[in-house]
Amino acid sequence: MRRPLIFSLLLAVTLPACDGDSPTNPTLPEGPVTWTELLSRAQSSLEAQTRQVVRTPAAFQTAWDEILEDTPMPDPLPLVDFETDMVLVVGSGEQTTECHEIAITDAVSDGTDITVTVTETGPTTVCVCDDLDASPVEVVRLPRADVVTFVNINVEVCND
Repeated sequence: MRRPLIFSLLLAVTLPACDGDSPTNPTLPEGPVTWTELLSRAQSSLEAQTRQVVRTPAAFQTAWDEILEDTPMPDPLPLVDFETDMVLVVGSGEQTTECHEIAITDAVSDGTDITVTVTETGPTTVCVCDDLDASPVEVVRLPRADVVTFVNINVEVCND
């Protein structure tokens, strides 16, 4: 069981459509957005914290290859229809213990844009964690949106 000890709202980052993309889904319904998890791992090849919006097959292949670069038998690239969907990649970057996790915990649309909450958990100073390097990552598919805003929340927890 985990006990939340400290919650801190870190940062909101807005990523608009890039690479000359036109508006992607102006009729996105308002309210909660459902996403599909494509990958969630405690270990990836991502060295730095990552918040990435992927809107093309080529960019997805590049991101997937980077995430799984050090994996002996990487998972196959999932199929995504980029006409209607996009992919989000969120990663914590290199961590010094295995007691770190990352997850998309909420997504809400205002009709054109999506706000995504990313929750990163890490140990408190009194936690006992193995000194194994970790680089948590989550990759999800969700409907295309003009703009994605990431709201980051850090939570310190300890396993009981």
